[in-house]
Amino acid sequence: MITCDTRPTNAAWSKQNGFTFPVLSDFWPHGATAQAYGTFNEVVGTNNRVTFVLDSAGTVREVIASDSLGTPREYDEYVAALGRIS
Repeated sequence: MITCDTRPTNAAWSKQNGFTFPVLSDFWPHGATAQAYGTFNEVVGTNNRVTFVLDSAGTVREVIASDSLGTPREYDEYVAALGRIS
């Protein structure tokens, strides 16, 4: 997972949610990774809510996005996407 938040913010969020995978920071240079994937929102200065689901070879198999920054992606979409690649 990659966010535009700082490393300390990501670490706290990851711990709070019990994540066992790395949460990387795209804070500096600000949003460079999000820009490369076309998901950076220049208007508000952060990435849009988009998740790229990769298979074990690193190939993007699914893209899960929400319509606005205030709308989280649906958990069931993740479960379905992961089920299709396992």
